[in-house]
Amino acid sequence: MFESLKDIKTIQDIKLQKARLRYEAILAENKMMESFHSIGQVFSIIYTFRKVTSGLSYVYQTYLKISDFVSRLFGGSKKEKKADNQEETVRY
Repeated sequence: MFESLKDIKTIQDIKLQKARLRYEAILAENKMMESFHSIGQVFSIIYTFRKVTSGLSYVYQTYLKISDFVSRLFGGSKKEKKADNQEETVRY
């Protein structure tokens, strides 16, 4: 910080340094406000509800895929046999 003050030789340099410091202060303030906004968002009820429902949706979709895979692997022939048996009982 003080190294940049050594380069000041004119009033124009002072104005430039002042503008640079204001810019850095605005950047720091914006970062801080973004952090506060993020913290507030994490603890809001709506955000928490969205995260929970998206997690449950993911778990449910995974369950459906696994159960479909298992039913294809082990139960595919049973379904066909059941359908054949039902058709035979209807015919008689």
